[in-house]
Amino acid sequence: DHSGLVQLMDAQTGGTRLLGRHKSDAVVAEFSPDGSYLFSGGWDRELICWDVKALRRAFTIALDSMNIQLSSDGRQCAIIRGQPEARVQLHTFDQPLPREFAEDLGGPRGFAAFSADSRWLAASGDERWVVWDLDRDGPGVAMKGFPEPRLSFAASGELFVNPRGDGS
Repeated sequence: DHSGLVQLMDAQTGGTRLLGRHKSDAVVAEFSPDGSYLFSGGWDRELICWDVKALRRAFTIALDSMNIQLSSDGRQCAIIRGQPEARVQLHTFDQPLPREFAEDLGGPRGFAAFSADSRWLAASGDERWVVWDLDRDGPGVAMKGFPEPRLSFAASGELFVNPRGDGS
């Protein structure tokens, strides 16, 4: 709106929730194809990416622009920059924006490790440990049994689980 506020409206109820604000009038809005993110542009010539689920700013694009167009798969965007002359820049997202895992590790403490090829992520908490295949979008595989295990991957890709206080 003219005060710079960016609000998300529930189409069913008409209720609004505040995402945040621009430094000046917010004039452009574009949802990612999956609806998870909203890009807004303002007269401040900044683009802001909002995480719709978390209701917070994910990141800011400071390229002196307020215009963005996302590809149908959400992996690329075109940003139109207008000063001193109009030009278009094509940007690619390496991953489809930040990914958050739903599995609960239990407790406040935790450890994490990536495999050498960056395909696997393993994380542990007080109660369980989980392994995710980062090449896929599905849930991770969870295991219980060891309190606060420390995790590491060998160069071969094998996962080692070291329970707290145990040298195994």
